[in-house]
Amino acid sequence: MIMLWQKVAVCFCAFLGLTGVGGGAVLLASIAYYNITAGPIEPSGGEFRSLDQIALTWQNILRGCCLLVGGITGLAASTYWFRRHRKRAAGFTVLSASLMFVATFLQPPS
Repeated sequence: MIMLWQKVAVCFCAFLGLTGVGGGAVLLASIAYYNITAGPIEPSGGEFRSLDQIALTWQNILRGCCLLVGGITGLAASTYWFRRHRKRAAGFTVLSASLMFVATFLQPPS
């Protein structure tokens, strides 16, 4: 029988995973769309900063990939929590949270 704290862990990791997959996919899709339709968007260098979030830089690509992979590992962690593989689940939860943490600090300053 699955215990209450495992249900909470499954819900938390599933929410973390779905948020990461959705955010990473939308970020990478918007970078691809706007850079294909409007030409390559370069970083502003300090002037007008609204397009820095979708500029074609390695930081933005890495941020989108970290969110996407962090979301996938969060979904894997929720599966492991549900199947009661505690060591794998804890490892994947820490890996997912650390990837999301790295993605947070790669944002351009606003």
